[in-house]
Amino acid sequence: MRLRQLIFALLIADGVLMGLTVAVAFARPTVWVFAMLALLALEGLVFVTALRAAGRGGFERAITTISVSIWTGALAASWLSPFTLPLHVVAALIPAISAIPYVRRRRLLLYCLATLATTFGCAALALPVIASVVAPMVAKYLATIGFPAVTAPVLLVVWHTAATLGDMAAIARRNADALRSSQRLLAEHAEQLTRSRARLVAATDAGCGFDPTRDTDGTGLTNMRDRLAVIGGTLLVDSAPGRGTRLTATVPTGPLPGTPDTRDR
Repeated sequence: MRLRQLIFALLIADGVLMGLTVAVAFARPTVWVFAMLALLALEGLVFVTALRAAGRGGFERAITTISVSIWTGALAASWLSPFTLPLHVVAALIPAISAIPYVRRRRLLLYCLATLATTFGCAALALPVIASVVAPMVAKYLATIGFPAVTAPVLLVVWHTAATLGDMAAIARRNADALRSSQRLLAEHAEQLTRSRARLVAATDAGCGFDPTRDTDGTGLTNMRDRLAVIGGTLLVDSAPGRGTRLTATVPTGPLPGTPDTRDR
C-alpha cells in the first residue's frame, strides 16, 4: 500500500513537471525543452508499469523499475538542465530511501552505492555548463560537487535506519515464534488439566475373578454403571478368572450435564 502511494506521488510530481515544461515550451520552444518533455513522459510510463507490478504483489520488481528510471532520468536531466542539479540530486535519493522495506540489507547497499554514483554523475554532467558561468569558485563548487557530497551522510543514515529496522524485525519474528510456542504449550497444559479434572475411585480384590465380557445373573455392576452415568461418571471393570477384580470409577469434578457452571458467575 505504501509503495503504491509513493508511485502515485511520483506520477503527480511527474505530471506537474510536465505541465511546467509545456508552459516553458510555449514560451521558449527549444530542442532541450522538448527533450525534457519526452524524458518526463517516458518516466511517467515507467511509473505506470511499476504501479501495475506493485498491484500484482511484485514489490521488489516495482521498486527496481522505479529506481532505474529515476537514476537514468536524473542523469539525463542533469545534462539537459544543469542549473536544476539540486532537484536531480534529491530525486536520486528517492530509490535508496523508498527501498528500505522491500529489499534485503545486502541489496540495499547496492542501492546506496548506485545512488551515490548517480549523484556524482549528475554533477559531472552539469559541471561543464556551470563552470562556464561567471561566479565565485566556492559557489560553483557548492552548485556541483557540494550537493552530491551531502548525499553520502544521508545514505549513511539510510543504511543505519535499514539496519535498525532489520534488527527490530528479526527480534519481532523471534518474539512471535516464542509467543506461538507458548500458546501451543498453554493449550497442551489446558487440555491436560481438563483431562485431569476427574476423581478416580478404585476398588480391588484378590478373589477368583470373572470374565467381564460374559453376561452374569447379578445386577450389581449394572446398578453401579447406571448411578455413575447419572452424575456423568464411568465404570471400568478389569477382571479375569483366577486373578481377582479391579473396579475403577471415574467421576468428573465439573458441573453435571445440563446444569449451569456456577464457577463462571
